[in-house]
Amino acid sequence: MKRKPLILFVFLMAITLIFTLSGCTSYDQAKTPLSQGEKQEEDKNQQETVLEKQGEDNQKEEPKAEQKEEQNQEPKEQPKEEQKEKPKEENSKSKDQAVKPKPKNPEKEEPKLEQKQESNKNSNQVISPKPNAQEREIVLYFMDKKIIETGQGKYSNMIKETRKVKVSDQPLEKVIIEALKAGPTSNLGATMLKKDLQVISVEVADKTAYVNLSSQNLFGSSLQETGLIYQIVYSLTEQNGIEKVQFLVDGTKRESLFGHYDIQAPWTKAMLQ
Repeated sequence: MKRKPLILFVFLMAITLIFTLSGCTSYDQAKTPLSQGEKQEEDKNQQETVLEKQGEDNQKEEPKAEQKEEQNQEPKEQPKEEQKEKPKEENSKSKDQAVKPKPKNPEKEEPKLEQKQESNKNSNQVISPKPNAQEREIVLYFMDKKIIETGQGKYSNMIKETRKVKVSDQPLEKVIIEALKAGPTSNLGATMLKKDLQVISVEVADKTAYVNLSSQNLFGSSLQETGLIYQIVYSLTEQNGIEKVQFLVDGTKRESLFGHYDIQAPWTKAMLQ
């Protein structure tokens, strides 16, 4: 009976030894150096695990980094907006400065005002549509009063006057006839042209003066018709470029003016001498 417990004890001790020896062998195997292939596989596995951990850490850190960037960007953007607003304000100031007129010296403005006033005066001046009158010298012939009173003498013995007249918009020839109507300045002569005689026009062509008279108030004695023809023909032919005078009544040729002399053909000074 005493042997059985001993055997069991020995059996248990043996088992324990076996287990201990097996654990030592496994420990020694763990300590034994690995082959190159095994080392590479272990290194790869370690790198993969490290990368996985880094990736997880990066994913965790990304929102944090984004939050940090947003926080960092907000204070950076504010000065940019301020910088943008500042040049705008400066531009607005420069525009306001450009709009504001510079103060002008009153001393410099006074001559400008005077010039404007002078220009206004000149603009307010009435400009006559008529050209400036030119002074011309003319020769006028009037009937001799003695011949008119006595009826003796030649009508060609006329009273000659030299006069200066102003000519503007009317032909010189018409001005001469109007001067004959006004009469002489001396008491020696007399005019046969009545004041109500109407002269429509006087034109010169081919050395001939065409005197167009109105039929109104065109009547008188033979002496008056003689004096009218003599005075006009003598006075007009004194002008350069006129040798003959053609009388017209209302723009057409007539037999006579008062019914005593034929006026269908032009008259010359030589015909009256």
